Amino acid sequence: MPKKYKKIRVRVFKELGQEYAEVLEFVGDGICKAACMDGGTRLCSFRSRMHKRDWLHAGDFILVGKRDLRKNGKADVLFKYTADEARLLKEEDADYSSQSEDDDIGGT
Repeated sequence: MPKKYKKIRVRVFKELGQEYAEVLEFVGDGICKAACMDGGTRLCSFRSRMHKRDWLHAGDFILVGKRDLRKNGKADVLFKYTADEARLLKEEDADYSSQSEDDDIGGT
């Protein structure tokens, strides 16, 4: 029997070693290419839990954890934001709003 209530989602903010990013394209085998808000492009891997529960698409707003072991430009997907959550984060986050409005991260 279906549940008749919505789950309450807690908004997750970035911490030290984490960055907001936008999915650009999928490479395959659980790996996507994402443009981070710090100006870099990283290869991001996501766990099998995200394959089944949170489907990622190009243009989605995600939270990634940067890998500090090597400076190879890789990261892990930690959280996927809904469209409304992404809009609110873009409005509230000082780091995102400090970027110029002319920068087009998605490339479309």
